[in-house]
Amino acid sequence: MARSDEEDGVVEGVPLAERLPDILYDKHGVAVDGKLTKDRLIIYVAAASFVVLLVSWSVQWVALTMPQWHADAYHNAGMFECCGVRDLAFDVATSSLVPDPRPGAIHEYRCQSVESYGEDVKRWTCDPMNFLNRSSDPNFVYQENDACVASKLLHTFITASKIFQATTTALSMLSGTSTIVFMLWPDKEPKKSSRNGLLALLGIVLTPWMCVIDLFIQNGYWPRVGVGYFQRDARYFLHGAAQASILTSSVDFFVQFFFLQWATHRYGWKLVNFNIGEVGMGPSLSFGGTSVERLEMQNRKKVKQAVDTVMAMDIPESMTRKDVERIAVAKKADINLIIEEVMAKGAVSK
Repeated sequence: MARSDEEDGVVEGVPLAERLPDILYDKHGVAVDGKLTKDRLIIYVAAASFVVLLVSWSVQWVALTMPQWHADAYHNAGMFECCGVRDLAFDVATSSLVPDPRPGAIHEYRCQSVESYGEDVKRWTCDPMNFLNRSSDPNFVYQENDACVASKLLHTFITASKIFQATTTALSMLSGTSTIVFMLWPDKEPKKSSRNGLLALLGIVLTPWMCVIDLFIQNGYWPRVGVGYFQRDARYFLHGAAQASILTSSVDFFVQFFFLQWATHRYGWKLVNFNIGEVGMGPSLSFGGTSVERLEMQNRKKVKQAVDTVMAMDIPESMTRKDVERIAVAKKADINLIIEEVMAKGAVSK
């Protein structure tokens, strides 16, 4: 008789020995039917996790549009705009970018597209007529400097950053939503449910790395074009939107991983079964613990398959399915031995 548990919202069900090999069960022995879980606590925690993730994803999309990814005293820049208060110049004497000391170089705070800023950097660093202190070096011969090279590649770099950051958020949304859906509507087949859990785990673990990789890429190219070049402390290494990006990506990771781990434990399953081999990952979800239980499950599955095969053959009518099952267990699901025994006993009964 099934017993309702009012506190947990679950039902105790099928004993271990009677569970079918192709059906997923929770720790109470209740068969998963592929419908919305009846465990109210999982539903509440899933809803709370999803709200946190929605806020995090919203912050990431907003941060993507802000010109606050990299900065120093003269400029701040992002994926779409670069803003600043002073033009720069290439100094022949130091072979580096410097704040332009000439009249008109200082201006009110203004923003322009990244592409337009790239053109300004080309003008400052690729045209020798705009260089500072050319006369200080009588042997000066124009050679393309690093800032000039970087200005020509800025569009390529910034496009890559946009792709990395947008993909990070999109994949986080996909993995987060999939994780919650998987736990609220687990598949009734152990193999499929295990596959879904593994895919969710891979998505959770791999997604944040795209954000981290892009932050290092940005810290490689922005200083080369004069943004974040003059201050390199921690405040500017992760400036504004970059801080928001790394923080929210961390929140996504911990919330998704916590919910996946907690919910699988709540169901009584194992998130990852390292004894994959012949047993596979499915039974580890159903029977969550020891290899003995997983092997028992696999043996029962083999017996069922062997019995189905033998029953489909032309065997003596006196042999019932229960008779064949007893023989299959004794013969360890060896079809040839089962058939020999069935035929022998059928002949005797005649």
